[in-house]
Amino acid sequence: MVIPILMVLANLACGAGPAGGPADAVLSGSDAYKVLRARIALKTDRVLAGGPVVLEFLLENTSNLPVELTVPGKSEQSGRQDCLMSLSIGHIFSGPGSRAMQIFDLFTPRRSELAARGLSADNSTTKPASRAAKPAPVDLGADVTMAGGPAGSSILIGPNGLAGVQLDLSKYYPAVHVPGRYSLRWRPYGGALQSNRLEIQVLGRPVAVIQSNLGSMRIELLDQKAPRQVANFIELVESGFYDTVPGSGKLMTFHRVVPGFLIQGGSPDDTSAGKSARAVPAEFNDLRHRLGMVGAARSVDDPDSASSQFYICLGDLPQLDYRWTLFGRLIGQQSYEVLARISRVQLTNDRTSGEQSRPKKPVVIQRIYLAGQGQSDN
Repeated sequence: MVIPILMVLANLACGAGPAGGPADAVLSGSDAYKVLRARIALKTDRVLAGGPVVLEFLLENTSNLPVELTVPGKSEQSGRQDCLMSLSIGHIFSGPGSRAMQIFDLFTPRRSELAARGLSADNSTTKPASRAAKPAPVDLGADVTMAGGPAGSSILIGPNGLAGVQLDLSKYYPAVHVPGRYSLRWRPYGGALQSNRLEIQVLGRPVAVIQSNLGSMRIELLDQKAPRQVANFIELVESGFYDTVPGSGKLMTFHRVVPGFLIQGGSPDDTSAGKSARAVPAEFNDLRHRLGMVGAARSVDDPDSASSQFYICLGDLPQLDYRWTLFGRLIGQQSYEVLARISRVQLTNDRTSGEQSRPKKPVVIQRIYLAGQGQSDN
């Protein structure tokens, strides 16, 4: 994906030389490279695995003459783009094999370390590495296709002018979807130019652990799909909202179990009416209600009434798709075994709704914590 950005061009008199100079003077080849500066900048240096890695590429002409640039190795040029503000893909990836990015893996966390930090890594390409190990080049996969404009076109940047573009780097280098720390450098035009070096941290997704009297379940929180709901859930978890406190009268449970449908919990008064102080607006998304998916419970007639209560699906529930906010999913075999155990408890009629969904023996939520911040859930 190419996202042009507006650059402020100073003195962009394309094809015109400085006052008193030759009217058709244009720098090209090695002369052009001497006066150009390549820079890269990140929108943010911390991103979630699987999310966009937005990188800004910028070329600055520091001379009082226009410069003309061509893609190395392209014998046929398809015309010249004058007064350029946005760089094409061909010029961005104008290195050997259509590559001009140097990406080094500085530290790929071990899976155990990810778990200890409350993160998950679903990508099977994650490999153990040492912090002391030398950076290893990232496997970039197939060559970058020259798309998004005529790759062979020459471009003209005016005197003291700028040209640039923003790209989602992960579209071209999928390896940066793997949690880890990466070093980035841009070397376009066959390495004739070299940018500043940047580092980016790719984070795994947060994992919450529900510890109950019937076992523990792990939830991967999908904040890209429902950022406000995940933020609210994490805030409640960290405040101890979901923790049962023995002897205090505070009992948190899965108060509703409907076989073949869902289990529901997170109410401070142990009923379907209980809630925390804050309501979270709906964040309907493209996730589907499948076994193990976690959603935000709300009142039927108010989409923006989600609060502390949540549910976990016991099967496919297409009737809820796009109408209730999903924000997580169970991970790990043990989680599904515990879910099945809860779904089989003996039930009685709920004292408020009359629905036969109340566990005869309370399914107690002893605590919920972010992985790495509590006891082992083995």
